[in-house]
Amino acid sequence: MASKIILERFLWFHSEIKDLSNKVSVRNIEYSKTEVCLCFSKDVSSWIAGQAWHPAQKTRTEKNGRLCLTIPVADFREIKREILKYGSQVEVLSPRELQNEIRKEIEKMGKV
Repeated sequence: MASKIILERFLWFHSEIKDLSNKVSVRNIEYSKTEVCLCFSKDVSSWIAGQAWHPAQKTRTEKNGRLCLTIPVADFREIKREILKYGSQVEVLSPRELQNEIRKEIEKMGKV
């Protein structure tokens, strides 16, 4: 009987966590559905290479010294802040939707 109650509570808790993950930033591969690819300039590539952005991240160094980082994300809220932090030192390769959101944000910043 006690094991049934514990199982029911666990299942309820698990469903609440899944619901909550849609409302807050959760670094969990299960909820990371969109792949983002960024390329950082040679000037910041060594700094980026030393960072852990996501457990499933992949990096590739190009011949020109740029570092390309591919990570899964659940949404763009957190990654947009990271991209804007690096300014002209980062290029969004994909997805197109994120490129457009960053472009719009930069345009809004120009009006300040």
